[in-house]
Amino acid sequence: MERAYLTGGGDVEIRSNGQRFFRLEVANYGKTPAFLRHFDVRFATLAEVNAKALPVESLWPFDDRIPADNKTKVIEHIPIPQNAEVVYGAFYYQDWLRREHRFRFILKLELTRTMPIVDGVEESYREWD
Repeated sequence: MERAYLTGGGDVEIRSNGQRFFRLEVANYGKTPAFLRHFDVRFATLAEVNAKALPVESLWPFDDRIPADNKTKVIEHIPIPQNAEVVYGAFYYQDWLRREHRFRFILKLELTRTMPIVDGVEESYREWD
């Protein structure tokens, strides 16, 4: 039986007061459910992420089953700091055999959206298993 494969990231939402939020989204492109346990989301400048690979940790507990239906699920809205140019993070999850997996992402923040291309960063920002 095939396992779960989580992917995620998100986009920018602007509230009526002008505050920008990162809309964190996750989806499962595998054949079986994923059991999301934690996630991490961080913001940085391009210079910071280009200088070295910045760490992620399982900081935000999130206990939910993500079905294998390829549908995007919004799980959080996080305020975007004023100087942020990129958002990066990770999802920590288990497959149906309780094996641990991690999916990392990095996105460039634009005024009203995110872009998946961030030049000059280490490949570890796009790591998954």
